[in-house]
Amino acid sequence: MFLPGSLNAQQEAQYTEYMFNSLAYNPAYAGSREAISANAIYRNQWWDFEGAPKTVSFSMHAPFRDKYGLGVSTVHDRIGVHQFTGAMGSFSYHFYVSKTAKLSIGLQGGLLYHQSDFGSLNTQGSDPVFTTEGREVLPNFGIGIYFYSRNYYIGVSAPHLLDNELTEVSRLARQYRHYYLAAGYVFAISESLKLKPSVLLKAVPASAPLQADLNLNLFIQDFVWVGATYRTNASTNLLIGTQLTKNITLAYSYDLVLTDIQNHTNGSHEIMLGFDWSLSNQRIVSPRYF
Repeated sequence: MFLPGSLNAQQEAQYTEYMFNSLAYNPAYAGSREAISANAIYRNQWWDFEGAPKTVSFSMHAPFRDKYGLGVSTVHDRIGVHQFTGAMGSFSYHFYVSKTAKLSIGLQGGLLYHQSDFGSLNTQGSDPVFTTEGREVLPNFGIGIYFYSRNYYIGVSAPHLLDNELTEVSRLARQYRHYYLAAGYVFAISESLKLKPSVLLKAVPASAPLQADLNLNLFIQDFVWVGATYRTNASTNLLIGTQLTKNITLAYSYDLVLTDIQNHTNGSHEIMLGFDWSLSNQRIVSPRYF
């Protein structure tokens, strides 16, 4: 009662398969592939821990009139009694900076619907705070830059720029601005083997320390890939995926927790399903390196 405190942490949903879900955190990615691309991810974080995060996301984007890209992304994130459902529309402009590389600038805007079911908590007494259901709708917008070619990419983004107050959670709670830096490169070891290192840096200066996802994937015959990720001060992650057809990609990842929460959970699971529909007679790049 006399020594109140607060807890700070990253708020945005995190993905182990971030390298296949770039639109979730960078609007400049919209239209960067020569196809209509769709991606769905289900993440069950700390799957056997009561009240742990469960996330479902879906995104779709496509090029428009050569220089432009359009996209939409949705996410439903549930943590304990709190549910967050967001929808964002993205617009990007692409132009060549060399014969093989492009630069894209992107903007996005949308809404976040937040709901807190305090009445579902098992509490002692009759505090009126825990007998209500809080709801609110919050607008937001974001920006991003994406530099890419056939073999590499680097992007910087801030998908939500407004620090909205989450008054239905607490008078102290708010949406903090998140910053991302992502980069990757594909090395051809031979005609049948390709190695792709990638990194995702996540920063929330107001409430969480810098975190890095360091990933290495090995693509075999452009049909199957295996990889591993180290998430600093959090987990070691294993990935496996396959190109089921020239249009369909399926991937699975498992996170092995390295923090003290490992005493209460056996890890996290994530499944990704991707679709590509070609807009021309050209062959779709397979598999989805970026």
